[in-house]
Order: sequence, then C-alpha cells, then structure tokens
Amino acid sequence: MIKKLGVLITAYLLVAGVFTGCVRQNPQDIAADFAEMLDSATTTNDIYEAESFLFENQRYLNEEQTGELLLHWEDQALRIDNTSVDYTDIISKYEGSIPDYLQELFEFKNLEQNSPIVSGAALLVSWDELLNRTTKIENYITANLEHDLIKEDTLWLYRRYLNALLMGASNTPVFDYKTTEYSDELRLKFDAYIANYPDTVTSQIISEYTEYLESIGYSLDYEDNSESKKFFETCSRLVSKAEERVTSPGKGSS
Repeated sequence: MIKKLGVLITAYLLVAGVFTGCVRQNPQDIAADFAEMLDSATTTNDIYEAESFLFENQRYLNEEQTGELLLHWEDQALRIDNTSVDYTDIISKYEGSIPDYLQELFEFKNLEQNSPIVSGAALLVSWDELLNRTTKIENYITANLEHDLIKEDTLWLYRRYLNALLMGASNTPVFDYKTTEYSDELRLKFDAYIANYPDTVTSQIISEYTEYLESIGYSLDYEDNSESKKFFETCSRLVSKAEERVTSPGKGSS
C-alpha cells in the first residue's frame, strides 16, 4: 500500500511541483524519499525519523503537498504503533503549513485522543457532549466533501459517535439492565435535538431510531438474544444509512 501511495504522491508532485533552479530540494524528490522511508519503516523510531524528515523539508512544499504527505505518515504510524501519533504536537508543528481543513481534522482527532468518548466499556462524556461532537463532525464532513483524502477518517469518527449515541456502551446502556426501560434522560435529549437541529442527517437518523423505539415500547431486555440482535442490527443499519446520507447532500430521508 505504501509503495502505491509513493507512486501516487510522486506523480502528483511532479505535476504540482514549482521549486526549480537554485533550490537544493524539490517536491518530487522529497516525496520519493519520504515514500521510501515509510515503505521501509518497521519501528516507532523509523516513524519518528520519517516525520522529522518531513518537518525539515516542509519549506520546499506547498500546504496541500505537506498535508498529503503528513496524512500518509499518520496512516503508517498508526499501523506500526497506534500510540505513536501525538496530535497536539502535530497541530503545533504544522500550523500554517497544511490546509485549514486538515488542521481542523487533526483537532478533531486530538480531542478524541485526549478525551475519548468511550474507554473500556464506559461512556466517558455526557450525552450533550456526544451530540455536540456528532453534529460538528457531520458539519465538517458536509463542508469538505471535495477532499477525498479525509473521507475515511471523518466517517470513522462520525460512525463512532453515532454508534455510541444509538447503542451506548456496556457500562452505559441505553436500556436499563434491570427494568429494561429506555433512558428517560436520553429520550428527552433526543426530542430536544430533533427540534433544534431538524436539518441534520443526525436528526433524521435519530427520528427513525425513535420510531423504532416506539415500536418496541421503549423497552428491551438485553438478555433476550432475539430482541438484542434486532436492536443492534437496526442501529447498525441506521448508522450505515447516516454515512450514505452525510456524503450525499440532498439525499434527505429517502
């Protein structure tokens, strides 16, 4: 995969490169060397060396070029060691050197890294905070549909947040384990959200989710395998539908 990325990056920079003449380095050489470093990286130290190389040579690249290479570095870094990317450091080091939309993406990831919504089996943020993050990432996705580089990462975040909204977590269930009743708190928050944000995809999905909850009387016994299976399958279907709608403006609730 990295070799393929290296070819694509090099081809892109050959077309976009503007650094010639007395400049000691040019974008295509930097991209080729960087791709080779990523292709051969097997340790965290290798990853840090590759990032240092990019940082030292970013002055020869424009914002889009630096941003694309940085995303490919992040991808390989997470493959080797998913704790090797310090988003706070990346945001600080590359501020002004990458496009604003990538800077914003790293800020989303930084928030999730330092304040994850779920850890272990427990929801760590309030329902209000979760709704807020879901809405922000949806708005970000719809505002940046032309940037294919970020599609996979942003949909991963959106899917993660929406899954938590609909299904909760093992230690933060949406249905009470004892009474089997749905959370009154969450029911009220969803009603308010639909009223306040009727035009969002998230609101459409919550509306459909609410219709399903009404059909089961806002009650579910997790120990009933048949009921539980249908609930989780319904939620998964709604999340998939949300992904399709958020990347297809105008699709609405069809």
